[in-house]
Amino acid sequence: MTIKASCVIHCGVIWHGNATIGRLCAGVTTPSLPAHTDLVNLLYGAVAEQGGHLGLYRIETQVTPGSGKFNGSGFASNAPAKESVKVGFDCFRANANRVSASIKAGDHDYHLHVVELHNTGPTTAMTLATYVALCSAVLGKPVQSEFVMLGSMSLGGNIVPVENLAESLQVAFDAGAKRILLPMASVADIATIPGELFAKFQTRFYGDATDAVFKALGVG
Repeated sequence: MTIKASCVIHCGVIWHGNATIGRLCAGVTTPSLPAHTDLVNLLYGAVAEQGGHLGLYRIETQVTPGSGKFNGSGFASNAPAKESVKVGFDCFRANANRVSASIKAGDHDYHLHVVELHNTGPTTAMTLATYVALCSAVLGKPVQSEFVMLGSMSLGGNIVPVENLAESLQVAFDAGAKRILLPMASVADIATIPGELFAKFQTRFYGDATDAVFKALGVG
């Protein structure tokens, strides 16, 4: 059986950059997060592309019976972006059984496609988003509705704080997000967020990639 998932990520360098969507994309309507979806996974996150601009990205994941092969698309010829997604897949393959013993990464083939929604260019902040999207897809369990996850993961597996946190939250709010998942590494930056903006969200925090999966799926 083929499983399809869709993950929308607000990227800048991550899931970070600066400025608002309005400044970045004149004439472009900010995409809205659907309240409900019949897709396996619909995940929104905020990050920045290599030029430092914030933008929305959608990750579409297809999982089929197979032998553990992975294919990615939507990065043009951007090698760092491809590497970011590949590292996310490698993390999934090595650690998915920490999320659920039922996940047999080698029993499926995976295709991941990145769609730029604001034409901000490829981002290198897809590592954590890729990991979460693949876990969601292979489990057949969607993330929460109207949900955005911020933060990313380094090539070494360490969680990276959100840069320009207030701007990232503004982009999430403009897209219709009501639930936010932030890295514990960004707790010290909460004071930089206008109180009226932070109050718009139901906020939770994650400590590592596996914790992020559980909380994105609403089971942790």
